[in-house]
Amino acid sequence: MANWQRAQELFDEQLQTDWVSELDALQQQVHPLHPGHLGQMPLQYYWTVFQSEWATDVAFRDEAELQTWFDRWLRHAFLTYDSTDVLRFLGRHVFSRRRHPRIKTSLHHQFEGKRIKHWLDHNSLKLYTHGNVLRPEATINNADEIRICRPPADDPQGKPVGGAYDEPWRIFRSVPSLVKK
Repeated sequence: MANWQRAQELFDEQLQTDWVSELDALQQQVHPLHPGHLGQMPLQYYWTVFQSEWATDVAFRDEAELQTWFDRWLRHAFLTYDSTDVLRFLGRHVFSRRRHPRIKTSLHHQFEGKRIKHWLDHNSLKLYTHGNVLRPEATINNADEIRICRPPADDPQGKPVGGAYDEPWRIFRSVPSLVKK
């Protein structure tokens, strides 16, 4: 990597991007007849996120230094974290009377390196190495399982309602905090 600072600036810009405007502009390029072809029903596209992945790269001076620490972190994560921790990492309540989530942890040692992965139903958190880079990663395969509450538009002080699909870009702003945990 020639310029770490510039790379970070580019990544940070993604969190400030007005994705609806950007995607609307792309939509005009690939479907220029919209919304005119709908006649009296000028509907806008409603953009949603089906799957997303967030990662943070932490570069070490060399691979040997990283491996010394990573082996300790893997052992700690595998021996001390339980299903309650995984629920907490992914922002869920420990006890739910409505449903019983499927929680799974796996540890792999492959040719490319080692990794630990925690699943909560369809979503996961993973920690692995690639050369001298440590990468924590959050993968969202089912946004319905992540609740991001907001107040109703007509009552900003009211009780929060809704979920991830109500305002999909809010999920992008919350997932980086999962990776930092």
